[in-house]
Amino acid sequence: MSDTLYESYNTGDDFDIALNNDARKWGQTFTPSNAHDITSVKLKLFKTNSPGDMTVEIYATDGSGHPTGAALASGTIAAADISSTSSPGDWYECTFGSSALLSASTKYGIVLSTSGTWDATNFIVWREDGSSATYSGGNYMYLDTGTWYDGPNDDFMFEEYGTAAATPSENVIAKSFPLKGV
Repeated sequence: MSDTLYESYNTGDDFDIALNNDARKWGQTFTPSNAHDITSVKLKLFKTNSPGDMTVEIYATDGSGHPTGAALASGTIAAADISSTSSPGDWYECTFGSSALLSASTKYGIVLSTSGTWDATNFIVWREDGSSATYSGGNYMYLDTGTWYDGPNDDFMFEEYGTAAATPSENVIAKSFPLKGV
């Protein structure tokens, strides 16, 4: 079964947000229309010099739409794998070690954190729509000194992929009538 694009905001990128020591976590919330198992995300990025790697995590969100609890899925984008060094960047995929079931009409957060060398000359840039963002299922956010802040008129460029979630009836049928080898 191949992965399907479920939620995305991939047009109108007109601004660069440098991920560096000034803000260790950045994110984008999204709301799936359909339940599914998330398997990967693609982000529009470029790098300057030699930054460290990025951890990409998926979180449930609280009543304010901010990440809460433990990560539901996690993966890494190695800085060495990012070949684009100028705007507008390119799309880079982060495949999660294991999928996580996302419910329909529930807000989740894509959160990036950094490791290694990050400073004013070594950083990764995440492209965003900073002037006319129209994604209604979420928004850009950042963590500063333990508090999440929203950018309600901004959206990072993202695509989230997954596979259809098995319905309860599919699980019952599979358990009731196991396939036998020929």
